[in-house]
Amino acid sequence: MVDTARFQLGPYAVKVIGAVITAIGSEHATTAVEVATFVPLDLESVARILDSFEAEGVISVELVDGF
Repeated sequence: MVDTARFQLGPYAVKVIGAVITAIGSEHATTAVEVATFVPLDLESVARILDSFEAEGVISVELVDGF
């Protein structure tokens, strides 16, 4: 199912978030907060994009200490 809210952010934002998680995620597990420090987007938008990546099987999300 297509996440229409994700596409309202624009394909460029999705591409940039993908590049950021590729760059920093290969070093260690990362959080939405860490990803948000690299882009001019609010945390909710970053989290929504990451959720859509998880739904597509691009990344896996793991809750640690409730986060």
